[in-house]
Amino acid sequence: MLYGAQTRRALADYQISGWPVPPRLIQAIAQIIRDSTGGSTLADEVIAGKHAAEFPVDVFQDRDGAATVANVCEVIGVPVEQVNPREVFAAAIRLSVHRVLRDELRIEVPVGTFSETSAALKVVADQLPERHRQLRRWIAGADVTIQLCDQDGDLPVLGVLLLESALLLAAAIRGKGEA
Repeated sequence: MLYGAQTRRALADYQISGWPVPPRLIQAIAQIIRDSTGGSTLADEVIAGKHAAEFPVDVFQDRDGAATVANVCEVIGVPVEQVNPREVFAAAIRLSVHRVLRDELRIEVPVGTFSETSAALKVVADQLPERHRQLRRWIAGADVTIQLCDQDGDLPVLGVLLLESALLLAAAIRGKGEA
């Protein structure tokens, strides 16, 4: 077991659904931490998708990403005091959304800013057929969620999971030639 006391407390106190944080988001958090603190072999392994069992924080428990960032810090051996959990989480959200856009929807967008992510989400929504209007509205409205996260760093992990799921659904619809 690579995680430490903070993660054990989270498991003891807040095991709600049994749904872990999505691997893509864990990998993005590990990359942000590695890039800002100098890196480690464990960080590289987490980014490569290894050690999935070390990230048991419940998706419903982590309101602002702090518990998930602490969990990743423990696993890769970086003291959580060396990072700002809200900033790491906000950056990881943008990176995770960017990867879904790039890998699943083949839309290239710079990772850096809210406005670039927002523009890409609007493109995805506009490409969906009208009969998928609820999904179109949800994806187009997700840019507001990301903007709020950029402003105060407070986006529930569940919100990220829902956005990622909506984008993957859009990719599937597009893959079937409906878009």
